[in-house]
Amino acid sequence: MSGTGVLPKHMLLEMRGTCIQDVDAQLFNPASVDMPLSDEAYRLETIFLPEKRKSVRELFTDIGATKHDLSNPLEVGVPYLIRIDGTWSMHDST
Repeated sequence: MSGTGVLPKHMLLEMRGTCIQDVDAQLFNPASVDMPLSDEAYRLETIFLPEKRKSVRELFTDIGATKHDLSNPLEVGVPYLIRIDGTWSMHDST
């Protein structure tokens, strides 16, 4: 897929099962997909940019990540990292 711009819903749905997996069809909108959140959440002490050759989990100690129970409210002005459900392969292969 090449070019720029917004993909219409029928094209997003065509990606279901290949680039987008395990995501309910009800989450597909006319020009977007609502990303379903998992219950895995972390409160961060700081924002960060991922480093090459390191997983985000490897940086948890450096960024002060602590497990957060989403049944509790999120604090205003505090960064959180919440895992997205489904499998997403949305990269440019060029």
